Amino acid sequence: MNKDLGFNGETSVLNKLLAEGYELVVRNYSIHNVGELDLVMRKNNVVYVIEVKARLFSNTSNWGGPELAVNSNKLRKIKNTTRYLIRQYHLEDYNIVFMVGTVLHDKLGNVVDVDVFEI
Repeated sequence: MNKDLGFNGETSVLNKLLAEGYELVVRNYSIHNVGELDLVMRKNNVVYVIEVKARLFSNTSNWGGPELAVNSNKLRKIKNTTRYLIRQYHLEDYNIVFMVGTVLHDKLGNVVDVDVFEI
């Protein structure tokens, strides 16, 4: 269920951003022993690195929103992985913005809410 929840969450955030005019650069970019980037999007002269966190709606009252899972250690891994991405995709001339995409699902796995904001 967790893998499905995560994949569906990423897809929900991806679709939201595509509808808002963003272009997908890469999904699930990974560097062994460094980290993974869920979504990398581009709009105008900005590249957005998005960490997606999905949770069941009922769990948020006990544990807080999904964005709380992006702690300083996770953010450090994201930034380190982004350095590789910038070189590999020749993105040196772009501004980089780090964001978190949050997705809440009901007990049946249906998306209840999708939000994306800068971290």
